[in-house]
Amino acid sequence: MSEDKATESLVEQIGRLNAESAKRRVKAREFKNERDEIRLERDELKKQVDELARERDLYRQKLESDPEELRRDVERLRSELRDRDHKDTFQKVATKAGVRPEAIDDLWRLSGYKAETDEPNVEQMTELVESAKSARSYLFQQPADAGKGDDSRRQGDAQPVRAPGPGMSRGVPDPSAGGITVRRGQLRDPNWMRVHQGAVAEASKKGLLTILPD
Repeated sequence: MSEDKATESLVEQIGRLNAESAKRRVKAREFKNERDEIRLERDELKKQVDELARERDLYRQKLESDPEELRRDVERLRSELRDRDHKDTFQKVATKAGVRPEAIDDLWRLSGYKAETDEPNVEQMTELVESAKSARSYLFQQPADAGKGDDSRRQGDAQPVRAPGPGMSRGVPDPSAGGITVRRGQLRDPNWMRVHQGAVAEASKKGLLTILPD
């Protein structure tokens, strides 16, 4: 083999080795990145395990020192979860029945519904919502504003929201200009509603009721 051929062969071998070395470096970086990700995931899991261990130890201490307190905590958490589930179901029932979106919380409080079982009582919720259609019609969307998700109202073309009249400062609706403006807190006041329910219901039917926040 001549010297030139030997040199050429050696250069080819060096090229192959360099290429192989480059591939190995790429693989090494990939493995390193994967290793770093695994370490981060491991550290995060370790934090979660440590946190769970602390919670376990805390509840163990409570159980050993005051089991009644632990039972109260558990019952409180269960009650909060139960109320949340029932309220979510009530919201769906109320929305389907045409309750104004901004009035659902008010109807929930006014309905007197109690979450006494784990499973929401859809039949009772439906009865309460249906009964409110006549007793508290102002909480429901009327033809003039059906399908709207805010406090704006419509009578033919869009009408501007009228500012509260002089009587509003005393908590009395002002029927001038064919509409009334009330505050949400007044709608939750049984004494106020006994006096003004007729005017509120009539304005709601005509799409002339404006409800302001407290």
